[in-house]
Amino acid sequence: MGRKKIAEAREPFSTMLKPRAIEDIKRLAEKMHITPSLMASNLIDMGLDDAELLDKLGLIRVTLIANDVANKIKNKAIKGEKINIADIAL
Repeated sequence: MGRKKIAEAREPFSTMLKPRAIEDIKRLAEKMHITPSLMASNLIDMGLDDAELLDKLGLIRVTLIANDVANKIKNKAIKGEKINIADIAL
């Protein structure tokens, strides 16, 4: 399962990572005898495959809705307001 594998040119993409993530990428790349750049690229591809599956299953939307409900409850609790289910309607 996953995205179709298409031979295509790669292009640079910069991102900020935590030092620990960089260490882990380098460590795993060394074990697999590939460059850290290829390791990071492979991990991104794997993550995108997983995200696409979650999206197709509708789980990304469910997560967004759950997060919205949790934020509404938290905001009411912080303000000391009574929490009614009707107030948290989607």
